[in-house]
Amino acid sequence: MNNSLVESNSIREYFDGTAKQYKPFRSRNRYYWQEIFEQCNYFSHETFRVLELGSGGGELVGKIKGIQKAGIEISPELVKIAQANFTQVNFITGDAEEVQAVGEFDL
Repeated sequence: MNNSLVESNSIREYFDGTAKQYKPFRSRNRYYWQEIFEQCNYFSHETFRVLELGSGGGELVGKIKGIQKAGIEISPELVKIAQANFTQVNFITGDAEEVQAVGEFDL
């Protein structure tokens, strides 16, 4: 089996396992995540097309300014969480290193 495939599967399994604790983790570290959001949102604009690689549960790409937003996440479980909370964002399950172009983005 290809080493990169083994590594991708291990990463996917790890983040699928963390999905159950995702909300408590984000709540416990909310000040940190709020600072990250504010910094990223500062550089965004309402007319921007935004792509987040490793979008997790979708909080950043779901809340940041932008007219068109997409997130790529390796964990199907985290994508389910993201899709349930941010229906206006196009979430894609996949390895960011392997995903084909999904469009043009400004940020």
